[in-house]
Amino acid sequence: MIMRRLIPLLLLAATTIQAADPQKSPAKPAAPVLSHALPRGLERGVTNRIQLVGSQLSGSNQLILHHPKLSGKILSEPSTDLLAAVEITPAADLPRGSYDISVVGTGGESARLTVFVDDHRQLVEPMKLPAVEPIEMPASVWGTLDKVGEVDEYPIKVVAGQTVVFHLAAKSLTSKAANIAMAIVDNTGALLAASNGFEGEEPLLAHTFTRTGIATLRISDRQVGASRDHFYRITMGQFAFVTGIFPMAVTTGTNRSVSLLGLNLPKDTRVPVNSTVIGEVDVAIDAGRFRSLRPLKVMITGESEMIEIEPNDTTATARMITTPGSIHGSIQSPDKSASSDIDHFSFKAISGDQWIIETLAARRGSPLDTKIEVLHADGRPVQRLLLQAVRNSAINFRGVDANAADIRLDQWEEMDLNEFVYFQGEVCKTFRMPRGPDSGFAFFTAAGKRKGYFDTSATAHANDETCYTVVPQPLGTRHAPNGLPVFTLNYTNDDDADRALGTDSRLRFTAPADGNYVVRITDSRRLGGDRFVYRLSLRRAQPDFTVNLTGTNPSLPADTGKGFTARVDRRDGFDGAVKVEMSGVPAGFTLTNPLQIEAGHEEASGTIYALPGQDPNAKPDWSQMKATASAMLAEKTVFKPINNIGKVTVTEPKPKLYLDLENFPASTTRKPVVIVPGETVSVLIKVRRNGNTDLVNLNVFNLPHGVIVDNIGLNGVQIRSGENEREVFITCAKWVAEQDRPFHAAIDAAQTSLPLLLQVRKPKPVSN
Repeated sequence: MIMRRLIPLLLLAATTIQAADPQKSPAKPAAPVLSHALPRGLERGVTNRIQLVGSQLSGSNQLILHHPKLSGKILSEPSTDLLAAVEITPAADLPRGSYDISVVGTGGESARLTVFVDDHRQLVEPMKLPAVEPIEMPASVWGTLDKVGEVDEYPIKVVAGQTVVFHLAAKSLTSKAANIAMAIVDNTGALLAASNGFEGEEPLLAHTFTRTGIATLRISDRQVGASRDHFYRITMGQFAFVTGIFPMAVTTGTNRSVSLLGLNLPKDTRVPVNSTVIGEVDVAIDAGRFRSLRPLKVMITGESEMIEIEPNDTTATARMITTPGSIHGSIQSPDKSASSDIDHFSFKAISGDQWIIETLAARRGSPLDTKIEVLHADGRPVQRLLLQAVRNSAINFRGVDANAADIRLDQWEEMDLNEFVYFQGEVCKTFRMPRGPDSGFAFFTAAGKRKGYFDTSATAHANDETCYTVVPQPLGTRHAPNGLPVFTLNYTNDDDADRALGTDSRLRFTAPADGNYVVRITDSRRLGGDRFVYRLSLRRAQPDFTVNLTGTNPSLPADTGKGFTARVDRRDGFDGAVKVEMSGVPAGFTLTNPLQIEAGHEEASGTIYALPGQDPNAKPDWSQMKATASAMLAEKTVFKPINNIGKVTVTEPKPKLYLDLENFPASTTRKPVVIVPGETVSVLIKVRRNGNTDLVNLNVFNLPHGVIVDNIGLNGVQIRSGENEREVFITCAKWVAEQDRPFHAAIDAAQTSLPLLLQVRKPKPVSN
């Protein structure tokens, strides 16, 4: 009985709703969505039948091709929301590359989808072993690694004596397969060739087959990733791939050409260069004949750009080079009777001359990993200085790679900051003492990586490896025996110690006497080949610096701050202090000013703070703000304008947390914190909660070098849930000079406190 009554009531409700809105129109259909094409590539000069995959495709009746040399149509109106069959004809003279297409349905036009045009067949994955015919080259195969652990295999026809280039693209096509690899095996399963990557990019290799028959191409993901978006394209054929040029630079105003380097290239292929203007120009590669991984550029300079002449494998055959200037050479492949090529170049220097000797190779796509050494004319290495070991130690807990700046050492309590530590040829400098039981020594860094001193190159070091605290001494110094070794450093460099040139080399050379010196260049791995080219340049050292502010144009609520950083780029051995000063800050704001980047340091951290009582309708004028960096160069103070903070916007919403040092409310007239070198003081970090009840992670920035937040424990500085303050202990090393320095606290390096002044003061003498 209840159900009989309920049904009429439901019908009546439906009738009532319809009657209440008789003019309501039906919902507008959704626009079609394109996710990908099968295959994603098109062969130019022929009509390609492909499937478009997506959603809401039913009712699509128009194909839009966003290039005049593409023509095509939808073959029939799709009856499914997921698939649409189309045909597209790229013109025969359409350049290889990516092009956009879209479709129109009753709901409007879809977003654009990219397809890729090439000049050979474009195949789709289902031709896997063992049930398919081998692939005839040239061809491109589009596949997807959509199952975890999947390995795609393709049979390919090969001919003895044929050199085939295989290029695998994935990440460059917006695929999620960022760690893809390929391998080629013969019919017995023996590996013929493999590539996990080519010079830092996606896999590319050329292989000359010795037997006619069937080989197998294998594709896999090294991180075992899998999804519909882990797609790839493997292009194979007797293609000519250009990967570099030689020389890398030519002198302006000369009629020069450059040779093309790469895989499967004809010999002595040269391209003319327009060298009328100093700078960089594109290398005009014939796209019809050659493929390339990236656009190639040649430098046009006003310097002497010489070319290596062999033989120069010994100091006796070293060619004299013009200085300042550059010379271009190559490290050839080793043969069965000799090691890899060694190149020598001679130059003149006067006692005290300072030269920067630098290589350009890997940064321009060369596979060469250069190592440079300066020798006397008779082949003896030119010695630089002595390092006297005064304390021994060893790496403990774990080994380190060439980048890590945190190293745990035995007997660290006997060490101090700013000391040099010798690790099997690498010299580092201590930056910060361990701050607790689970902390190591922090060493100075460059570009976020461990920095080498005296042009020593960073390398990996094993656990338990012996190291030494060392004191640099001039050559010829007589040392009192202490049972520890004395190391001699020569003028040599593998990878740039400042971590700015990757695997290229840079050496700062000071001539010890008048005479001829020799630069020796090798590959650090003893490899070589036609593409192992380099440019060696010698120029006079010109110490200089530039400064850049980051964290500009911040937005912040009133009574809060945002951090910013001043970073210095040091050139040619400049190591002095840099001061950053700012003027024209509008009323209602305060910031860390001046900001001091200490000698030998890369950066300093400041904060800009919006004081309480901000008028949300006010429009402060930031256009008058100026920022200037200054430092001593050649015994003169040099001033340089730099970028400023930009425009600071005060936002309306109040934060869920307010932060300050020592007291609330925040005030610019607070009493400074005074610390005596060698002692420890405590500081309160406070929060005022505005709805936030979480654990708060904190840090303290812009303390002077040698002043640290001490004994922070395993989890760093934290204010626990339900608490509003944390006492931290600041320890000052005994050698820190008297100074005034504003410092601030920050929540996860974002929201900051108002700066608080730290005063380092030596103890006053006690009167009798």
